[in-house]
Amino acid sequence: RDTGYVDGEPCHCFRKRAIDIVFRDEPVMKRMMTDSFDDFDVTNYPDDRVDRTGVTARQWAARALTASHGFVDTFGSSVRNIVFYGSAGSGKTFLSSCIAGSLLRTGKTVLYLSASRLFDVMADHSFRRGEASDDVGYSSIFSSDLLIIDDLGTEIPNAFTSLSLFNVISSRGTDEKPVIISTNLDLKEIRDRYTERIYSRLLEQYNFYHLFGFDGRYENGLKDLKPAKKNGGN
Repeated sequence: RDTGYVDGEPCHCFRKRAIDIVFRDEPVMKRMMTDSFDDFDVTNYPDDRVDRTGVTARQWAARALTASHGFVDTFGSSVRNIVFYGSAGSGKTFLSSCIAGSLLRTGKTVLYLSASRLFDVMADHSFRRGEASDDVGYSSIFSSDLLIIDDLGTEIPNAFTSLSLFNVISSRGTDEKPVIISTNLDLKEIRDRYTERIYSRLLEQYNFYHLFGFDGRYENGLKDLKPAKKNGGN
């Protein structure tokens, strides 16, 4: 006689199923059960390249991997928020996906959206109230056990996206529900693009991990290349 509701609120399994249905076509949602921490090799990152902090790319990668394992192992007992930032293809989305998949296997609800999709859902809810807005998607942004925002900074910047981002991180922070953000923006670009209060909130409540010096998309592309077929000896 399961109705999907407890005391008038959707139960955990109901919310998890709703997220699976509403966002099942999202590309980032599809890869979460296939990515594995075992495939994240810190030796791919150079040990002779450093950023402004004096930390090498390999050291940062090792820190990010350790933090990702710790995030999963202590999930529910402590609130940890993460920002993975750095160059394209450096492993930010991959680590986020590994975390998501690990938590999904334990029955947690995970919502993993690109920044553009996130703000589309929020705009749909805000500007189409009373119409056919995506209420399940909108509520999941705030109620899921973990929210992952991928590629922050690729959305069209405006006052609405800044306000929406602040509302998300502020509301989830109050409810002690963690957030993981991945972005190609560096710290200065984050500060310049978003409001000072967003930047300050991120610095106060999030741990930052810089991934750079390796482009997994490029390297994997090289591995998939096949020798060109010779035609007439040419």
